[in-house]
Amino acid sequence: MCPELAVVGKVDDPDELDLDPVVVPVCAYKIETREEVIEKFPFRPVMPPGTVAYLERIGGQTAGVNVAVAVLNDCVIADARERWDEFLGRDDLAIEATTLADLFKALVEHYGERPTKRSTGSSRTGTRSGRTSRAAQPSMV
Repeated sequence: MCPELAVVGKVDDPDELDLDPVVVPVCAYKIETREEVIEKFPFRPVMPPGTVAYLERIGGQTAGVNVAVAVLNDCVIADARERWDEFLGRDDLAIEATTLADLFKALVEHYGERPTKRSTGSSRTGTRSGRTSRAAQPSMV
C-alpha cells in the first residue's frame, strides 16, 4: 500500500476565500475614427500554477508582448475567451503593444498583492488576512 500524505491547501472556511474574478477595462481605438472602444474582461482570481511556473522559468528576461499575451490568454476567464480573442483580432481596432504590456503588468501586480482570504470589512486598511491553512503557519518550537 502506498503512503498518503495529509491534504495540503485546505482552508477552514472556503467561503472566506477571495475567488472573485478580476475585471479589467481595456481600451483600444477605432482606426478610422480614433473613437475609444473599452471592453471589460474578467480574469481568473489567481494566476494558474503552470503560468506562474513559466514566468519563474523565464525569470528576469525581457518577456515582450508574446509572453504578455500568452499569460493574459491563460488568465482570462474561459467564458470570456472567445470575446477576448475577437477583441484582439479586430481589424478595425488599434491596440497598442504597450496596452497589453500594461495590462499584463497590472494583472501580475494584482495577483502578487491580492490576499487569499476576503477582507473582514473592518474600517482598517492595508491589513492582510492570515495564512490560508494551519499547515502553512510556522511551528512554535
